[in-house]
Amino acid sequence: MTLRLSSLTHRLCRPFLAAALLLLAGTPAFAEECRMISLEQLNAALPHYAPWTLYSGGPGGCRFEGEYEGTRLNYAALSFTQQFHPSRQAATSILDSIRKESAKSFKLQPVTIPGADPGSFFAAHEENGEPRNSMMWYVQAGRAIILGSFTPPVGAPPALSEEAALMDLLKRVVADTRNPVTAQQAAQCPYFDEALIRKLIPGKKVSMERFGENSCMAKNEKNAVVVLSRSANINARVAENLLRSAATDCTFEPQPSLGEYGGLSHHCSSGNLRADVVFHKNDSHFSLTLSTNGEPTGKQREYLIELARFVYNQ
Repeated sequence: MTLRLSSLTHRLCRPFLAAALLLLAGTPAFAEECRMISLEQLNAALPHYAPWTLYSGGPGGCRFEGEYEGTRLNYAALSFTQQFHPSRQAATSILDSIRKESAKSFKLQPVTIPGADPGSFFAAHEENGEPRNSMMWYVQAGRAIILGSFTPPVGAPPALSEEAALMDLLKRVVADTRNPVTAQQAAQCPYFDEALIRKLIPGKKVSMERFGENSCMAKNEKNAVVVLSRSANINARVAENLLRSAATDCTFEPQPSLGEYGGLSHHCSSGNLRADVVFHKNDSHFSLTLSTNGEPTGKQREYLIELARFVYNQ
């Protein structure tokens, strides 16, 4: 059976897939700890939203939620992601692309903190000329890029009122990139098998990164990218609805070896050229995406399914 499947989460071009992983930090996780910032430091820096809770955390990425007026129904959200690239030059090139694209919609300001390379910036104040109440940071520190965001609750003081405290927290995250253990842990993804990754995206410079407990990315020097994301607390009914609601603009092939809700999508009529494999296991929804310089070949799709089976069978 062949269906048409839409992958709503992959309408971005390849250079911005890495930045898009910030969004993945918002999916529920089994939080470990955040080595960048402790809860004690966060409660002291932003006491208006204490007590803060680590919503998802681990090597490479952390997301926190804070209370407002004694409830979590209207909460503050703060997240940081560390990305390590092969070289300072590679990181600079990516940051330049993000800054150029961001400048089309946001009012940008430079970030000048110890350890931040020139060109680092944050977006606040306005989006397409309209006031906004959140802040986003894009900071380079050597071969690392730190992505961050803060959104206060509805009715709370504007994000910029916390700028000084947020910049102090950002300093800690930047300083943590200089810890060799941080870079080592960020390159270890429990869901990736290196041999399978190298079959899928062969090259002389293949690197892997981990963003918290729910996201991993692998890439090579040819701009081929593999992204894995996991959303926890997704029951079977929701998994089924995700497939049904998205069945519109990609060719979809069920994959029985990946369970009842497993499948491969490719040759999509919208978004960037890609192949996606999804499956559901133990109340978690998994998605693996391959994005290359062209439509993924049949052999590449086979390797992507092989990688998905490796994850499924863990």
